[in-house]
Amino acid sequence: MADLSAAIAKIAPRLKCSALYAPAQKTAFDNPAWDEASSRFLIVRLSPFRDVSTSAPHTFLHALARSTLGAGAYLDFSFFPSKPDRSVLDEAGLPWLSGIDSLRTADEFDAILISCSYALELVNLPLVLGRSGFPLRASERRNCGRRLPPVILGGSNALASQGAIFSDGDAFVDGIFFGEGEAGGAELIASLASTVGRPTPERVVRLEEAVPAFWGSCLRAPDAPTDGIAGRSIRPGRCRVDAGRTPFLPETWPALNSENASSARLQLSWGCPSFCSFCFEGWERKPYRELSKERILESARRLARNTGASTVELYSFNFNAHEDALELIHELNAIFDKVNMMSQRADLLVRTPGMLACELAAEKRSFTVGVEGISASMRAFYSKGLRDADLRRLMERFAEEKIRELKLFYIIAGVESEADLDEFRRFCVELSALKDERDPALRAVFSFGYLVRMPFTPLRALGLEFDREHFRSISKVLEEAVTAAGFEFRLAVDWDEYVADQLLVAGGYGLARGLEDAARLGCAFDLGVEGDLIPRLVSALRESGELGPASDGKVLSGPLTAPKEDGHRYPLSFVETAVPQAFLDARSGDALDRVDLGSCMGGMDAAGGDGACLGCSACEDAGGEADERGFLSSHRVRPAPGTAYAAKIAERIREKRRAVPVCFSIRLPASLEGSSDAFRSTFLLRSIFSRDEGLTGRLLRAEDAFSGAPPLASRGFAGATGESVVALFGIGGKSPSGAPRLSEEDAERARAALEEALGLEAGAVRMAETWNPAEITRLGVRMDLDENFDSALRRVRSWLAGLKLAATEIKGSDGKRIFDIAPKDKKKRVVTGVTLLPVAEAESGTGSLGPTLLIEGGAKLDLSLLFPKRADRARARISVEELSPG
Repeated sequence: MADLSAAIAKIAPRLKCSALYAPAQKTAFDNPAWDEASSRFLIVRLSPFRDVSTSAPHTFLHALARSTLGAGAYLDFSFFPSKPDRSVLDEAGLPWLSGIDSLRTADEFDAILISCSYALELVNLPLVLGRSGFPLRASERRNCGRRLPPVILGGSNALASQGAIFSDGDAFVDGIFFGEGEAGGAELIASLASTVGRPTPERVVRLEEAVPAFWGSCLRAPDAPTDGIAGRSIRPGRCRVDAGRTPFLPETWPALNSENASSARLQLSWGCPSFCSFCFEGWERKPYRELSKERILESARRLARNTGASTVELYSFNFNAHEDALELIHELNAIFDKVNMMSQRADLLVRTPGMLACELAAEKRSFTVGVEGISASMRAFYSKGLRDADLRRLMERFAEEKIRELKLFYIIAGVESEADLDEFRRFCVELSALKDERDPALRAVFSFGYLVRMPFTPLRALGLEFDREHFRSISKVLEEAVTAAGFEFRLAVDWDEYVADQLLVAGGYGLARGLEDAARLGCAFDLGVEGDLIPRLVSALRESGELGPASDGKVLSGPLTAPKEDGHRYPLSFVETAVPQAFLDARSGDALDRVDLGSCMGGMDAAGGDGACLGCSACEDAGGEADERGFLSSHRVRPAPGTAYAAKIAERIREKRRAVPVCFSIRLPASLEGSSDAFRSTFLLRSIFSRDEGLTGRLLRAEDAFSGAPPLASRGFAGATGESVVALFGIGGKSPSGAPRLSEEDAERARAALEEALGLEAGAVRMAETWNPAEITRLGVRMDLDENFDSALRRVRSWLAGLKLAATEIKGSDGKRIFDIAPKDKKKRVVTGVTLLPVAEAESGTGSLGPTLLIEGGAKLDLSLLFPKRADRARARISVEELSPG
């Protein structure tokens, strides 16, 4: 089975991710015809789209591949199906992996690029391969008699992906890319494209030759010596950021049809200047590097123009570590409608003059603080760099500013003492008193998780903790302290998730057999562990000798759970990370001694002085502007120049929020059927910017003011096409009432750009000055239904009865049914006329799926009861044929 178009069309309405198969999704892709493509790549996520719609790995890979291969390559996405969707696919006998644009099976592609973002996603890797018709092991695929595409794994969990590798060098994948895709990703993609048609073993060898950050399976055992041809060491990809080099920045990709389609992530920096002992990515991606403000703003303008995004999320481990963080908040608010500030350091937030004021001015009312340790001693254990004085001062500032919501995140390590617990109790009491005195409306949520000892971090050397009762006793004390203070307590991790996660990141190559067995039993990770995953992992680790039989009352014990000596050989030791093992071992001792050496970045200590090199060896010292160590030690976050700066940000945002739209009547193409409001917004902005890029930063937001308007969106009009009204938001002009809006010149430019982009006749897009959805006088709607005539007839009868409308049913010529609404009910402005056309007559029109329903009504027309089930709505195509605004 190769082309699944017909099969997917039948089941798509039943899928939770049905929006990805709506006609609208096709408008976002820029692929050539399948048979004319120079190469075909399938980009795969190991989580359902529901969970990764706002994340960046798949969009990054698409942007990188398009930049590398040009317009001739066919690039597609596939997502691990959610549990309900797996049932639908299995019932239909369809593979779990297929392209959402091509509707082709995974084996039809020339290469499969899989992004693994966290360890538990590895559980889904062999499962999704097997349920897509692929032999699980690379060696089996190469000898199965079919030419299957190479499967390449990468992503932020690559350095914890030993569970994908067998002890003999075989693997679930044909190779793994380690490190940052900006450094080596383009070479990997180019190599795969240049070897299309060649046997996979040859392609893998070529990849190893071309990409130093790539490890190929079935070539050698992972623990083979790293000298000569017996083995090779891998150096993870790491991009350089200096005056002469700008890493690849993703600035265009296909919008995916969801309510998050209008958001885009903007890269500010790479790596982290901190040395938190528990943080996987903080150690993997060292050192800290940042783009200049000028480069970021250039990229932001291209991002807005190419994606049509109206909201930008600042993408960085800690956005407020950027030296121009405050100025960026101000400048980006002139390009995008909304600027979301994501992860940040609490100490910088409280110690940088003007930082909190500027964030509040930028509409931030909910703050998340990663406190991690419940006491000063535990924060030193985690090398958090957050001093008591800074934490308490930050809480005071939050209360003074009367923020709306505070989320405090903590990690339970299992080594907390009674003194640590007492200190936490006192903190809760102090925060409660502060809340009562200064911010009574504050909602504070304390969220806790269990410490997972991650690889390539100092804490990997600690013994593993699997004593559930011990963790439970600590959690109970913490919950009592939080709730007694009047706050919300959350334990944000399930015990089975914690155990599986810890085994997957700490275990060795024996894990692969456990995952293989788990896949054959259907074990998965989707909102939780499904099936008997942990027994399979434990059995495999006992077979490999990493775990022994239960002893001393402990369910899990053995070499894997014991503390590790300095110099211990860990899995994936053939990967030479930027930070050597000796440094990690030394920092492990510091954690046990509760010694926090802080950060190497300037301005992070209490005195705000230059940073001191801690000797981690991650920096490349090339001298001049390329000297990474010099950049870090002298780095400072520029403070706001007085309170006027926050006021300037507040004024800019206030102007945007006061803005009123310029509205245009327009006929939206049928290709937008089934689009979400956010997807429709990006489509409109992209269309305008594609013809007039000068409107970038002037036109900030676009909305469908008809089907997306509050009165109509809940009445079944969402996703409809045909006659509509588009609202364009911007500043630069004034409305008759004096409110900000697009200038007349910009409005005319946007109108002309829409006509050109959509191929409409001149004058087809018209100003709708007095648009008000409540004042609609007449609506004419056409629905093409994917069901037989009798089913449609029952649907219409039930709908009219539910609306309590009296109607006389008349059988017309050729089998059509006319519902004559009673005169008294026509006055309700809900429905004034209904005609149901049989399939034969409907098909003579515009290619209906089945019967066609024609409805006439007014401002109160409600279609929602026609489709009591979500799948029913997904089977109907709705077009507004007449819209009289009054």
